[in-house]
Amino acid sequence: MLAITYICGQLNAPVAQLAEFIRAMQNTKFSLQRIAEVHHEQDEDPSPEKTTIQDMRGRDLRLSGVYFQYGNKHAPLVLNNVNLTIPAGRMTAIVG
Repeated sequence: MLAITYICGQLNAPVAQLAEFIRAMQNTKFSLQRIAEVHHEQDEDPSPEKTTIQDMRGRDLRLSGVYFQYGNKHAPLVLNNVNLTIPAGRMTAIVG
């Protein structure tokens, strides 16, 4: 009887791992199905027939009165009335 209990105990871990693997596989399958559904949806904002892009080389980039916040409208502002000029030909990183 002790040997049977021992063997059942030893089989417990592989069976639990198999069950966890099957659960993860099912979650992955459902996620891939959802990604496929979203991928096949039409664009919400159809792109205009013809867009013109201006050549901005050699011109400064100027941002005036920029506000930004994460989350909902009650979240605190991360950027509050920021004014910034990035000179043409310069590399600038905004971190944070």
